[in-house]
Amino acid sequence: MGIIVLPESSYLTSHEMVTEGQMGVTRKASIEWDDGTIRKCYVKVYPSINRIMKICNELTGFLLAKTLGLKQPDSAALIPLNKIYYSDYLPAIDINNTETVWAWITTECGSSIKGVFQLNNIEELYEQDPIGTQQKIAHAFNLICDQKNLPELIAFDDFIANNDRNIGNLVMVGDGEMGIIDHGEILGRIDWIKNLPSLDKKQIFNNHLLNILDGQATSSKDFSKFNLKHKAVESKNHHKNCFITTQELLITWWGNLLEVSNIPINEHQKYIDTLHEFLHYRSHQSSIIFANRIGLVA
Repeated sequence: MGIIVLPESSYLTSHEMVTEGQMGVTRKASIEWDDGTIRKCYVKVYPSINRIMKICNELTGFLLAKTLGLKQPDSAALIPLNKIYYSDYLPAIDINNTETVWAWITTECGSSIKGVFQLNNIEELYEQDPIGTQQKIAHAFNLICDQKNLPELIAFDDFIANNDRNIGNLVMVGDGEMGIIDHGEILGRIDWIKNLPSLDKKQIFNNHLLNILDGQATSSKDFSKFNLKHKAVESKNHHKNCFITTQELLITWWGNLLEVSNIPINEHQKYIDTLHEFLHYRSHQSSIIFANRIGLVA
């Protein structure tokens, strides 16, 4: 199943809060899907100031990852949130605003590495036990580097310019592989709705998974790191066909979401063309350039 639009009546019950803050609010909720099944899902609501941009990012990352066959939630949806649930998503929602509040929904997918190592309140943990917390982080990073699909994810984050990968949006799915969630901060964490020219397709963005791999600094792991980077370059070779396969669907979704944005309709095509060119360029970039960027070629 890909991305669908659900009616507001599909939102049945709110459950526990997962994250809350100015970047958005996520909580679990019971959602009835179009096939009649009821599933406990993650529902994310972004503040109105960047809601459409973040949802565009979410669906872009989800659809590209799906085409590449990466591990992630099997289903995603958009839903207009019923006003009776607005209070569950404060402060991301202005309850006095009359515009439709669109929420991003994904099904459950494994346990986050942050949760596995009990690092959800990392700042407090550092204050209470800095050495023990650092040891937990080191164990988490070792686990990440042991996952066989790490090279695919390093390459993917470079492709989509994910500048915000962290252990909270990496999930363990079994069989030695990690899944990915949360694409809201892709495209370099740039607010391209407010400043489209800042979306520079040639810019080099911070790749956190690559940083974690490079941080495994013992000489005994150097050959392993070389092999993983070589596999990442091989994975990068799939991005061109991935984008060619997915581009029409992306263009349709971008157009649909821009329709409910505050961007004047006569500028929509400019935004679509810029997003398309950004991902087209990065998906078609040569493997040699990517290999150099990740330190495989001197």
